[in-house]
Amino acid sequence: MFISGIGCSSRFPYYMNTYGMHSIHGRATAIASGLKAARPELSVWIVSGDGDSLSIGGNHTIHLLRRNFDVNLLVFNNQIYGLTKGQYSPTSEENKITKSTPFGSIDHPFNPAALALGADATFVARTMDRDPKHMQAMLLRANAHKELPF
Repeated sequence: MFISGIGCSSRFPYYMNTYGMHSIHGRATAIASGLKAARPELSVWIVSGDGDSLSIGGNHTIHLLRRNFDVNLLVFNNQIYGLTKGQYSPTSEENKITKSTPFGSIDHPFNPAALALGADATFVARTMDRDPKHMQAMLLRANAHKELPF
């Protein structure tokens, strides 16, 4: 089952040959948590963008990570709100000039991997679409990883 939020990643469930749901902005992790709690036998994958999971949905993401639900979270980190045509995002580099920051952004970019490690997620990996062999290996490892009960 694929659950997506709003933004660059949101159409992903439609491209997969599986069940999926397009949720509201920033709430994919909350919806997926509820689904996993109700149906623990399902393989649940969350597909979210940097704005969706680290801005409006940031607190939901943190609590999903610290609770270590048996779900997989894929964050498409474009370093910009691509769907809205160029607003800077939580992961945009400093001084990024966009339509919403014509004089450059002043924020320090968010580090998604550091957030996941700080929230005690038990599996954290990074990959790029330009390296399909590595991406496949990381997706397989993520799928195989199971959180052990305390």
